[in-house]
Parts: sequence; C-alpha cells; structure tokens
Amino acid sequence: MSGEKPHILVVEDEFPVRECIRMIFKNLADLTIVNDYTAGITELEDQASRYNGVITDLRWANGISGLDVLKAAERTYDGLPVFVLTGHGNFDLVAAVEKKASEVGYVELMIKPPEVSELQRRVMEKANGYIPIRKQNP
Repeated sequence: MSGEKPHILVVEDEFPVRECIRMIFKNLADLTIVNDYTAGITELEDQASRYNGVITDLRWANGISGLDVLKAAERTYDGLPVFVLTGHGNFDLVAAVEKKASEVGYVELMIKPPEVSELQRRVMEKANGYIPIRKQNP
C-alpha cells in the first residue's frame, strides 16, 4: 500500500469493544466504525474500493449474525479480509465461520478478547496486502 494506512471497516454493536478497537488501531489504520450491521452492510455496498479489511462481531445483541456482514463483503468485493470476533459459544455460528475461513482463506475467526498484538498483526498483515477490487455485478 506504499505508505498509506489501510482503511478498515469496524462493525460492532458494543461500545467498549468499538473503543478498544479504535485505540488498538489508532496509529495503524484509518477506521470507519459503525454500531449496527445494517450500517456495515450499507458501507460495504455503497463505498466501492474504500476498504482493505473488515472487523465484525459474530453475534449481535439482537440475535443478528456477523455472517450477514461477511456475506455482504463477499457479494461486493473479491477477497476482502474479514475478521470475525466472537465471545459467544454458539457452536453453529462458529462452525459456519470456520467452514467459510477454510474455504476461502480471507476470513479469520478470533475469540474475544483477542490478544492485542495478535489482532494488530493479523489484521495489518492482510489489510496492507489487500487492494480493494469491487465485483462487477454484486
């Protein structure tokens, strides 16, 4: 990315988690932070070629799944790195994310709270190497 900071979309409903992510990446990446999945999906669909990665929660307080954000990323971009964070033990959701991760290679599941240095390393490694490529017919 030749000196530019990557642009990361953060889709997270919990304020303390959003603030932690903001602090963790404040000098490393430009962040767009939204607090609901519909805003996250809208950002992905409307902001072509803007993002180098997405960090999203797996399970939302209202029962929505972060898989919806992942699906929007897949529909819109080729290979956009998506980091799915979870603190919940919902086996079916975790299994769905792990299956997708093994199939495509650009989805990563991380357990909350992630180790800060590991989260930084994994996100920056993938986001710095990703050039946003919007699909022609999402």
